[in-house]
Amino acid sequence: MTCAEQELTYRRIARYCAYQERTEKEVRDKLYALGIRGEADYTTLIQKLKEDAYLDEDRYVTLFVSSKLRRNQWGKRKIEAVLLEKGLSPEQIATGLSFVSDENYRAMIWKVAKRKKALMHGGELRQNKQRLINYLVQKGYEHSIVNAVTQELYPT
Repeated sequence: MTCAEQELTYRRIARYCAYQERTEKEVRDKLYALGIRGEADYTTLIQKLKEDAYLDEDRYVTLFVSSKLRRNQWGKRKIEAVLLEKGLSPEQIATGLSFVSDENYRAMIWKVAKRKKALMHGGELRQNKQRLINYLVQKGYEHSIVNAVTQELYPT
């Protein structure tokens, strides 16, 4: 790749990263889609993006975790699974999830569970309890917390 091609590709990929936070895997996929095939080219471009603060996976993890908790009300397990798919390391994910306070997390689970319970009409008690458990697990909450919440909402 010539210097001019590399500069043009860098400007394109920098704009791609400036639009929203990206992971290194997403940038590599984009470079591949642009026709860049050399590992040396990937490494050079990604290093320059990191130096210019266009690419920062720790910042990405922090923003992703806070967004999915606040907007989508996902549990930690679902967030972790999605971040692993995006090519992030378990250490980066653990660091991002460590900023979530247990108190706020439990309050969010209670809010989600109460809202879902209020929306369920009809059906027998055991069936509704199982539906709530399935819903909360699907949202990515841990089984131990889900069981504690449903036991309090549906005492037997």
